[in-house]
Amino acid sequence: MTMIRFGRVHPLALASLAGLLMLLVASTGPAARANNEWTRWVTGDVHVDQAVGRIWSVADQAFIAPDMLVSDLKAARFALLGEVHDNSSHHRLQAWLIDRLGDGDAISIVMEMLSQDQAPELAAFMASLDRTSDGFADAVTWHATGWPDFELYRPIIDTALRRNAAIYAGLPSSSATRAVSRSGLAALPAGEQADLRLAEPLSPGDAADLRQEIQEAHCNLLPVEALPNMVAVQRFRDAVLAQSLRGAPKTGPAILIAGNGHVRSDRGVPAFLSANDGSAIAVILREVEPDLQIGAVSGLFPPGTPADYVWLTPRIERPDPCEKLRERFGTSAPGGSGG
Repeated sequence: MTMIRFGRVHPLALASLAGLLMLLVASTGPAARANNEWTRWVTGDVHVDQAVGRIWSVADQAFIAPDMLVSDLKAARFALLGEVHDNSSHHRLQAWLIDRLGDGDAISIVMEMLSQDQAPELAAFMASLDRTSDGFADAVTWHATGWPDFELYRPIIDTALRRNAAIYAGLPSSSATRAVSRSGLAALPAGEQADLRLAEPLSPGDAADLRQEIQEAHCNLLPVEALPNMVAVQRFRDAVLAQSLRGAPKTGPAILIAGNGHVRSDRGVPAFLSANDGSAIAVILREVEPDLQIGAVSGLFPPGTPADYVWLTPRIERPDPCEKLRERFGTSAPGGSGG
């Protein structure tokens, strides 16, 4: 699972007329308007001076139209679609892209949000005749997974089911993850490490960058000695996500839905895919300030940015994810600054 987690939204049960009226009022409020911005972005209806809603091509160092992104993704074997987990616009954009890929071919969707622990129930659901989004959420016991509210992900599942796409669990089992968390990659048999393409270690620079990213994502509160095994867990998850993509049927595109950290092209899932597997395109959905000017984008995403495309969306307001951890650990937090 991507390392930064934000506050989760719990579903609301509208069991009365008053609740229905509240829903109708909310549907015309600022939150609903922000939730609908994506419908303008996919048609290219963006502010003339602002970057929000635009798609940045890292290779071309220029903005491209949504249809050009779709065309490029159609030509690839693997489409890796990143996200910030609690941003509803990201899931709507992912669903929009899924709907336009495949041209009627069978689509495969690998989800970071599902692990091998849920694979039997997921397979039984996919084999059933009466498949609905609510049935999916019940089958995989989404409410118990710790992921943000299912309503955020419903557009993806709705689109997948309408397109008759196959949905696969992307992450390893919890028991395998715990073993790697305790003992590092040495917990995996040598043959499994080779199959997962984990035998080659990260370069010193990439390893240092990943350690720093993990530490910052955990509010600089982790003990230093915990970092090597956390790096191993992240690499293990990336490798298994890549293996899940490689195993998807070749009847159509294989699409990954995962956090931005997993789709980055330098040391994320693409690093475990080879040219022999087929071409892969990584799309990061990146939150930026709403008033970001188009002239500033090249400085934020220069050549070498670990993605093929960056789709820019507004940053959403959320509580400080570090506040509770700081309250818990205070200035004595191991490995942290306490600030």
